[in-house]
Order: sequence, then C-alpha cells, then structure tokens
Amino acid sequence: TYLFALIPTDTLTVYNARDMVSTGLIDELCHAQVCAQPNLKMIWDEVEHPASWSFAISSHWGVPISREACEHVVWHADEQQRLMEPQLRKYCGPTMSLSAPKQIASFIFGPTDKGGLGIQPTKTTKKTGQASADKESIKAVESRHPFCKLYGSFTYWDGFREKAQEFLWYLR
Repeated sequence: TYLFALIPTDTLTVYNARDMVSTGLIDELCHAQVCAQPNLKMIWDEVEHPASWSFAISSHWGVPISREACEHVVWHADEQQRLMEPQLRKYCGPTMSLSAPKQIASFIFGPTDKGGLGIQPTKTTKKTGQASADKESIKAVESRHPFCKLYGSFTYWDGFREKAQEFLWYLR
C-alpha cells in the first residue's frame, strides 16, 4: 500500500491493471460456486463483501498512522522482550544471543551433555542441513520445554517492532 508511492506510475499502472484483470477472472470463476452454497453465500454477503470494500478504500486512501503510535509499538515490543529475557536466561544463560538463530537452534536441539535441551529437530535448513530455529520449528516444539514456548513469545514481538520501524521510515 504505502510502498506503491515509491513505484513509477507507468509500472504501477500496468501492475494494477494486471491485478484487476486477475481478480476479475477469479471472481468470475469462483463467485457462482460460492453463491451456490448457502453457508458460503451468507459468509460472503455478511463478512467478505463488506470487508472487501473496506480493504479497497484503505488501499486507495491509505490508513492514518502516526509516528507516535509506531514509536509506542517499538517501545512496547522492546518492553515485552525486556520482561521475558530474564526468564529465558534462566534456561540458556547470560551469553547466548537471543537474536542468533544458529545459537538458538544449537541450544534447543543440541545434546543435553553439551548444554542443549536435547529436543529432536523438526526440520533442517536447506543451506547447511543444520537444525532450523525458524518460527515453524519453534512452534512445533514449544510443548516440549518451557524455553521453547517462551522463546516463541519473545520472537513474536520482533514482527511488531520490525513493521513499526518500517513504517517510521516513511513517516515525516
């Protein structure tokens, strides 16, 4: 939405035209099928169609947002993580970087005799073949140790901070 302002008009016009044609083709393909099923038609009529108009309006006009609100989101995410960090440190110690996926993976999936939690990894990275500590991997093992669930909550706030910081870049 706000990034569209950075795209040259000629490129944006072509993109919007293709998007509109694609959306129209999908509507033509699916709308009759949705209307043929009473439960789906009710959801379309009462939820999806009104939401579509709301999305279209916000896409066209933008969504009001303030620098102060974004700064507050960044502060709040930092504060939430600050409160969680001592709990995480009880398990992993003071030296591990909580923002280093390789260290996190080594701790969670590493053997207990080397200070790890000894949890079996659910997937590995394509590049190195090592245990992955991405969101899906952490979510899959969060019930196996309190650190995993807490770490999942800890990293949840990264997304809020990153998005708010991204918006701040474009706000005057």
